[in-house]
Amino acid sequence: MINKYFKNRNLVYIYVAFFGFFFVFESVSILAPIYLEKKTNSVYYVSLFFSLANAVGVIFPLIGRLITSKVSRSSLVNIVFLIMSSMLIMTAYIEKTLPLFIIFLLTFGLKNIFNQALNPYIGNLNNFDTDKVFAIRDLFLFLGAGLGLSLSSILKNNNLTWAKTSFILALLSIIIFIILRIINVSIQPVMELNRTEKRVSTMKNKFTRFENKRNLAVLIIMYISGYFVSSLFQFLPIICIKNNVKEASILLIYSISYYAVPILSLLSVKYFEKTDRKYVFIFDHLFDILPILLLVLIPGNSIILLLILVIFNIKDIVSPISIAYFFNCFSESDGNTAWALVGAIANTFSILSPIIIGMLFEKSIFLMEILIIISLLATGIVGIILLPKQQKEGKN
Repeated sequence: MINKYFKNRNLVYIYVAFFGFFFVFESVSILAPIYLEKKTNSVYYVSLFFSLANAVGVIFPLIGRLITSKVSRSSLVNIVFLIMSSMLIMTAYIEKTLPLFIIFLLTFGLKNIFNQALNPYIGNLNNFDTDKVFAIRDLFLFLGAGLGLSLSSILKNNNLTWAKTSFILALLSIIIFIILRIINVSIQPVMELNRTEKRVSTMKNKFTRFENKRNLAVLIIMYISGYFVSSLFQFLPIICIKNNVKEASILLIYSISYYAVPILSLLSVKYFEKTDRKYVFIFDHLFDILPILLLVLIPGNSIILLLILVIFNIKDIVSPISIAYFFNCFSESDGNTAWALVGAIANTFSILSPIIIGMLFEKSIFLMEILIIISLLATGIVGIILLPKQQKEGKN
């Protein structure tokens, strides 16, 4: 009975919160780096911003976890919306680069606190199928992000400045806060700290008994090369702007992608149902070569750049299958340990890779692109040779 997932007041609050937060945040996440690059005329400065934003993304969930052990999760979410609206209003009036830099960093960090406030609560629900709750949550998230980006595209198409755009986004954030207050729920803290501490304390012992260390090593090097690809594509909107692509067009492409990805993702799971997951995983990894090759072979073409945005954004349609393959490479207990280890490495490289990409960007975009292609090819070949075949229901 799907109705019960919409009759529960707490769940309705969560759906509205995810819709509203990403309605505002996704536009900020694209427009803020572009605005900083325009003010500083320095890609390296923006790479430093991405690096520190990722560092903030490591620290802020810990802050969110600490707060949600003391106050209700819904109260924290309401505070996040108020802080976000206040910071966006400040960016509308502040002209100096350093204060803007800091405010944008803190705004980016709000995403991590927001996720920490609500996602663990969903994961610990007892009377509901959490997979269905997460699926419905994702629909609201993608719809909110898509509509927010569509609105921002319209605003930019009418030549609104960042000051006016940010003020409108701040106003929308306040409206969403009011709606959440009208729903008026109190999602209390979930007492999960002891269980987490136990997992952390036993992680070292689990790794010493870890099976399939070869699979883990191969997957780690493949994920590392993928982190550099992700960092490169953080700069893609800036590359588009430098080649005279309008901000409105960039935002519109992102919004279309947000509408398309959840639908295509469901179709891909059905289409690849009987396909060996290993080959889907390898395809997912090597597919990044296509948009980068287009950057190398046809640089500076505005239509190609927009096509690259589409290609990179829709590649996530096979992510559920790739994640499933990752876990199928290990036993159930080892899979959780491996995922935690890869997450720790991801945090490290998410901080380092934007700076490395920014330095290469300033020296030679062509060299940067070629090095990433070589990295993807090399690690992809290693994966083809060493990773196990894995059918849907199998376990290695």
